[in-house]
Amino acid sequence: MKDRTEFYKKVRMLRLTSRKLVEGLFPGSYHTAFRGPGLEFVEVREYVPGDDARFIDWNVTSRLNNAYTKVYHEEREMNLTLVADLSLSMGQGIGQTSKRDLLDILFAHLVYAANHNGDRVGGVFFARKIHKVLRPRKGNAHAAKLLQYCLATTPRENGTSMSEALLATRQFIKRRGIVFILSDFRVGNYWSALSRLTVRHEVIACRLHDPIDENFPEAGYLEVIDPETRQVISTWGRSSDFLREHRDFNALQRLIWLRECKKRGIRTLEISTNDNPGLKLLDFFERRVTT
Repeated sequence: MKDRTEFYKKVRMLRLTSRKLVEGLFPGSYHTAFRGPGLEFVEVREYVPGDDARFIDWNVTSRLNNAYTKVYHEEREMNLTLVADLSLSMGQGIGQTSKRDLLDILFAHLVYAANHNGDRVGGVFFARKIHKVLRPRKGNAHAAKLLQYCLATTPRENGTSMSEALLATRQFIKRRGIVFILSDFRVGNYWSALSRLTVRHEVIACRLHDPIDENFPEAGYLEVIDPETRQVISTWGRSSDFLREHRDFNALQRLIWLRECKKRGIRTLEISTNDNPGLKLLDFFERRVTT
């Protein structure tokens, strides 16, 4: 009963904080950053001076011997799909906030920002396997369902199958939209699936990381456990060679990730467990408008 009480307390807290951000800071930035998929045809009417000549309907004009123009409205409604990595490595974190905590907060912010803007929002949840696909829909009830599923799902199996999740996203999410991937990207063999996903959707890769990913804390004798494989590695935490190799390896992996995303035209966002996720999202929305 205590666990259930704590769960619903966390749901209410995330709803409250996300709605405050959405209603106070996000609306203009989110709306401008994520425009609809295009222009929606409304009608044909007589051309008047000042109309955009590019929209003249030459077929109607030639038939009626008078200039007519096509009228369009911006198609505002958009599809946002959040691909959430719930694998065991996301539980990592040396402070009060783990990468999984960070994912939950960002997921809530994005769900309620989309819902507040009248967009459809959906989710794909995965670890070693795909746990759930909730297709994009509108409405408060659907937004609450997405958040509750995200918070309630804690897979225990080893491994991460991002490739399978990206292929499922492409298969199930038919309408073109924005795909936001929330992950630490500490997995391989997903670039081909990611390339295929970018053919239909605009993809944003959000890399969630912890300070220990970049700089391993100095310590004595350690047994380090891989959360995915459960493999145990013994090391001396004060070894300058070990610390340098750890730092260099992770720096190289990050550069490769950035390079491969750029090659595919994928926007990237990096957020640490030490960051304020709401402010990082707001900064991303504002930079997106100007670049």
